[in-house]
Amino acid sequence: DRRNDDLAVERRRMLQRAWEQQSAAESSVYISKMWKIKFDELSNPGPVLDLVDYPMCPHGRFDQRSINPDQLFSRIPRSVFDRVVDTFGGFPDQLRTLSKCVECERVREALAQRRKEEREAIVELDKHNQPNEWFIISSYWLNRWKMFVNEETNELPGAILNDQLLAPNGAPKRGLQKAVDYRGVNRMVWD
Repeated sequence: DRRNDDLAVERRRMLQRAWEQQSAAESSVYISKMWKIKFDELSNPGPVLDLVDYPMCPHGRFDQRSINPDQLFSRIPRSVFDRVVDTFGGFPDQLRTLSKCVECERVREALAQRRKEEREAIVELDKHNQPNEWFIISSYWLNRWKMFVNEETNELPGAILNDQLLAPNGAPKRGLQKAVDYRGVNRMVWD
């Protein structure tokens, strides 16, 4: 009926004003911008839902490295959010913070340290050439390692595998090209 519609519109306007007047000191939570559009345009936007799939870290937090959170979420004061959920329904246990994941941050720091140490060690060890003593390493594996140390991937290159350089009988395959299929490294780098 008309009276209920008018009440719903007025209640939504009050919530909008409270939302717009958010204090920097008040704690905030985040909601989907898609739901915010429904809130702005409809007298009854329905329950608060995160209407987008957002990238999650393995620990269930928003992965801030993959996308800017401002593209997906709107900030809302906690007190207004609670009233919005009371008014329209929703799930207060959904993602409500965009703080960094402590566990992922530790992993990133450890990977950064490992990359730095490996890069520095190989640069130093590569300076020492022993004449006529080279160890062959697959260019495929070497490129995977370079991608890792240059932060193009977080995937570790794994153990050095030269299988693709060998025929089934264990002899080197014919037609392999230096710098295309394999590279030579000195004993210190190999060890």
